[in-house]
Amino acid sequence: MSDHDHDHETPTVPQHLLDAAAEGCAESRALINRRNLLGLSAGLFAWAHMPRHAEAAGTEPRLLIVNLAGALDGLHVAVPLNDYANYTSLRAGLALPKNLLLPFTSEYALNAAMPKFRDVFLAGDAALVQAIAPPLQISSHFECQYNLESGLPGGGPRSCTTGWMNRLLNILPAGAAVKTDAMHVGPTPFILAGPAPVLSWLPGIRSNSTLTDPLTSLYHRAGNPLSVVLGEGERTYRLAESGASGTTTPPTASPLMRSFLGTARLLKDPAGPRIAVLSTGGWDTHATQASILTTKLSELDACLDAFRIEMGEAAWKTTAVVCVTEMGRRAYVNGTTGTDHGVASVAFLLGGAINGNKVFGSWPGLANADLVNGASLRATTDMRAVFKGLLQDHLGVPRTLLDTEVFPASQTVAPMQDLLKAPTVASASPALTMAAASSMATTSSRSARSTETMASPRRQTALARFRRKNGLR
Repeated sequence: MSDHDHDHETPTVPQHLLDAAAEGCAESRALINRRNLLGLSAGLFAWAHMPRHAEAAGTEPRLLIVNLAGALDGLHVAVPLNDYANYTSLRAGLALPKNLLLPFTSEYALNAAMPKFRDVFLAGDAALVQAIAPPLQISSHFECQYNLESGLPGGGPRSCTTGWMNRLLNILPAGAAVKTDAMHVGPTPFILAGPAPVLSWLPGIRSNSTLTDPLTSLYHRAGNPLSVVLGEGERTYRLAESGASGTTTPPTASPLMRSFLGTARLLKDPAGPRIAVLSTGGWDTHATQASILTTKLSELDACLDAFRIEMGEAAWKTTAVVCVTEMGRRAYVNGTTGTDHGVASVAFLLGGAINGNKVFGSWPGLANADLVNGASLRATTDMRAVFKGLLQDHLGVPRTLLDTEVFPASQTVAPMQDLLKAPTVASASPALTMAAASSMATTSSRSARSTETMASPRRQTALARFRRKNGLR
């Protein structure tokens, strides 16, 4: 992705600095190369699985998960004003001056590269979650990203072959808007891996109509379901690139901007998906962090705002977006004016459905005694709590299913409260209520221990049933 090629103003940064950000550490480079190989640098979307109770009213909840891969430094996004002395002491040469920050609460000030997000925050449609991390808190992109996408507690060998969002799709009742079993342009990210049907779209990549139109016609006459897949692929491309409203993506738009605009057009379409995943990398800033993040955050700010505008007022009201990263960065500066792998970071929440103008999560402090190993911001919020809060109060997924099916063995992790302006009542979906009751009836015992350490198939636990059901080891 070219971080300097967009249709909005961003600070000019030398290409070698942007290359340094994209490369990051050796592990980050390997992860980015794998994503590029698999075609995961753009949006990938789960097709229209949505609760039927919302469909009839035309107010379907929409959910977008944005993965900021590479470990975003949360301390470079939201600066703690009440802990500013410790912040500046730890970050000599990298600390953001108060007079260059955007004040948005009495306790925090925002990086000046995100003025549009600040405006949406103050308008009540955006929020932040401070000191957040997935349960597995180690300095590995691979393992933390797997942990974020698998939804498991962590702490043991990899043992799951499905992502938590696919497990979610597997329990949601399919809405009438479902048009096809699956359509892929490249493999799906791990969070969407599993048996539930998904749709994938890559901006700028489409089939050759000279070839696909005759094939689609041939498959249709033969009764081959591939004709539906090809037809949906072409329809998806047209919708994502221009949309029913007639707006088109500027030719100068960056790949990330194309992804966000296409996502908005797909999500707001009456027959489009209601749940989406989008991934963007390059947040691994071991060197020259200030310049790199100014550009990265500025582009993200513009993309999120373009997404909001493209969604339109009606669809925006039912939308929740959460931007997360697999781990944070250390509190102090390294020798190349960057930061190394740490623990906790920040999450962005926005959308007309979000209970905004708030900062969720408790601040752990930057005093040496408060840091993890004297180096990293301590996590006070389990990332699963945020996901659970959104799924419960936005999609109406019962707590029982969240604890056992979507995020196995997570009974001790309560959904974060008050994330939504008007929470959905979980019992409003009969199919989900019945599924939850069935799950409860077949559960003879509950365990809060790590699912990856519970190997005995004889143990009647949520994980044991989950593994047998999904054919896992």
